[in-house]
Amino acid sequence: MPEQKLRELVESLHEELGSTSTVDAESRELLEQLTADIDQLTARDENAAEHRSTVRGEIEAATVRFESEHPRLAMILGNIADTLAKLGI
Repeated sequence: MPEQKLRELVESLHEELGSTSTVDAESRELLEQLTADIDQLTARDENAAEHRSTVRGEIEAATVRFESEHPRLAMILGNIADTLAKLGI
C-alpha cells in the first residue's frame, strides 16, 4: 500500500512540475533528480541502499526550499518523505 501511495505522489509531483511555469531551471532539475533517486530507491536496487539517508535528506531540504514559493510542491515532497519513512527507506 505505501508503495502505491509513493507512486501516486511521484506522479503528482510530475503533474505539478508540468503545470508550474514559475519553477526555475535549477529547481526543476533538482526535482527531476530527486524523482529519479526515488524511483531508484523503490526499485530495491542494492546500490541505492547506500544513498537512502542522502536522498531523504535532499527531499527534506527541497521541501524547506520550496515551502514559501511553491507550497504545493513542498507538500508533495513532504508526503513523499513520510511515505519513504513508512517503507523503511
